[in-house]
Amino acid sequence: MRGKTKNSKFFYNTEIPTDWVVEKSGSVIKYFGGNAFSSDDACEEGVKWLKIANVGVEATKWNDVSFLPYDFIDLHKKYLLKDGDIVMALTRPILDGKLKIAKVQKNDEPCLLNQRVAKLIPKGDVDISFLYYVLQTPYYVYMMEIAMAGTDPPNIGNGYLEKIKIPLPPLPEQKP
Repeated sequence: MRGKTKNSKFFYNTEIPTDWVVEKSGSVIKYFGGNAFSSDDACEEGVKWLKIANVGVEATKWNDVSFLPYDFIDLHKKYLLKDGDIVMALTRPILDGKLKIAKVQKNDEPCLLNQRVAKLIPKGDVDISFLYYVLQTPYYVYMMEIAMAGTDPPNIGNGYLEKIKIPLPPLPEQKP
């Protein structure tokens, strides 16, 4: 840590630098849910259909790939993912203590976002790469586990995700 610190009161009274703030994640992240595409629309080739099974820990996985018709790119533009987008599984989002969150890469394109997978969209002065790493911390994963206790299959909703508090340094400090 650098300089003066303050008591954050957000997690067991930990100390954070005085120029940091603690925010509910919903104030800095929009969790944009995917579309409930019909399995009747699946086809042998076309645009990749990014489902829960395609979101791994820090990577997309295409060993079980499904496709939707190419014309869905124009019909469902708001669900089209691009290089650099961050996606997170909302059903069974934790695997061996790690969050199923991934950055979409060029070789994933084009792909369409399915339901129960969220695209994370930064709000305001926050760096998307910083959020990508903060959301993988043991604290954030633990808070998700608490929220999912007793659900089968394990599910997390936007309402709970938006309430999880995260520490935020000033924007220049968030940049790699």
